[in-house]
Amino acid sequence: LGRCRDFMKQVPQIEDQTPTFIIAGMPNVGKSSLLSRVTTATPRIAPYPFTTQSIYIGYLDRNGKRIQIIDTPGILDRPMSDRNTMEMNAILALRHIDSTIIFLFDKSRESIYDAESQEKLFEEIKANMKKEMIRVQAKVDISDNKTEEYVISASTGDGVDELVEYLLTHSPGVKYAAR
Repeated sequence: LGRCRDFMKQVPQIEDQTPTFIIAGMPNVGKSSLLSRVTTATPRIAPYPFTTQSIYIGYLDRNGKRIQIIDTPGILDRPMSDRNTMEMNAILALRHIDSTIIFLFDKSRESIYDAESQEKLFEEIKANMKKEMIRVQAKVDISDNKTEEYVISASTGDGVDELVEYLLTHSPGVKYAAR
């Protein structure tokens, strides 16, 4: 309970009436790059794992609609008792923030995590969070095959508009942004 209370003190202000999406996945799969690409947020982005150490929120306003997207630290496929504070912060966000989860997979040639480990983590989150989840394959500009319904490249922008359109049209209670 204490860990949850401390975590919630660190979370940036969330608009509780705005549809919320949380980006989750293993470290260095492109979560912060996606947030930076589709919102005005400027998270730290680097080519090594665990660059994101806390929660970042970005807002997307388009065609009079507003959604908020939350970037979380990466989570490794390992027992809960072995997860570090950053991973636990991501788990707490997934569990306690009313949201739809955007789960990013990196199936590129350069991925440091195999597809099986990423799939196992997806299944764990799906089973424990009981929330709607959207499967998104990132880094398709350097991938040999495209296996997910949504395939994107945050660096080139490929597929990002299609994902954003889905988020805007399939989010419950989308509110209209003030003009």
